[in-house]
Formats: sequence, C-alpha cells, structure tokens
Amino acid sequence: NISGIGLGHDMTVCIDDDPKQEYVVNSYFTPVAGEFGSGDVYYELPTLSDGKHSLLFTVWDTEGNSSSRSMRFTVKNGLKPQIYSLYPEKSPVSDVARFYLRHDRPDMLMTIKFSIFDWSGREIWSVEQTAMSDMWLSSPIEWNLTDKAGRRVQNGIYLYRAIISVNGSSEATKTQKIMVAPQ
Repeated sequence: NISGIGLGHDMTVCIDDDPKQEYVVNSYFTPVAGEFGSGDVYYELPTLSDGKHSLLFTVWDTEGNSSSRSMRFTVKNGLKPQIYSLYPEKSPVSDVARFYLRHDRPDMLMTIKFSIFDWSGREIWSVEQTAMSDMWLSSPIEWNLTDKAGRRVQNGIYLYRAIISVNGSSEATKTQKIMVAPQ
C-alpha cells in the first residue's frame, strides 16, 4: 500500500530509531512488472556520520497490516567509488557506440575519463566529462568510432576503459572489450 491512506500507514525508513530521522518513501517505490507486491525503493539517505547505524524499513498492506525489516550498516566517508558494471548499448557496433556505467554513487557530481585503446595499448580516443549521475547509472558516453584525428577506426576488437572519481575521491577503473563491425 503506497497510498498513505490511514494515519501512519506510509512506507517509511527510520535511521537509528530516531523519529527525527524517519522518512516517508511512498513516492520512491517502483513496482516490478508482473510481480504483485514486489518493487524497489530508491531513496538517498541523508549524510550520516562515520560509524555504525541501523535502518528500519516499514510497509503496510491494504488491510492495515504492517511488516518491517531492519538492518545494521557502517558508514565510512571518503571511500573510493566502485564501478559495478561498464557496458556498451550493443556489441558489435557499426555506427555509434553508447557506453553506460553502473556505480555506487547515486545523484553525485562525478568525473568520468573514458578512453578507447587498440590492441597494442595505444589510446586512440578519449573524453572526460563531469556531470550529475542519474541514480546508479552514468549519462551515456558516445563514441562515433573515430580516432583522435577524426578517421573511422578499422573493424576489430578494441578496449574501452572508464576511470571515475567523485568529489576528488580516489579513482575507480574498469576495462572491457567492444567489437567494431563494418558499416
């Protein structure tokens, strides 16, 4: 029940059993198609102090019954970002390659240096961008299959690498392969 109808029948997150840190998250719920009663909540917690914390997640059904789950976690500010996955929209690619990066820094100002290398390890193209990430996914990075001089690259397999940093933190990097096919 995400309607919030009924006093106190909201989907909530409470931090450290502190009523001042209780947040209504109804509008952050996204149902999973075809799975009644299942879904995801994407909500950015406020900045917490370093150390151990607890979280209590409470939901209500349409009959007025509640269910809660709790967890304990540790906050350690200043950790380097983590790249969960780095992938192209498609591979092989013959016109424009769009790359996406999943990471652990939602809605943060992120700097991404993205490079393409040939098999001998020479960087043939690169771009650097600083932008707000869209939750856990970066904005797409587009490569038009040209080298630094603007010439279309030959067909074959290339390496692509992303290096990310957030707020001057240490960097995280990931490298993968992509195949360039004939047009």
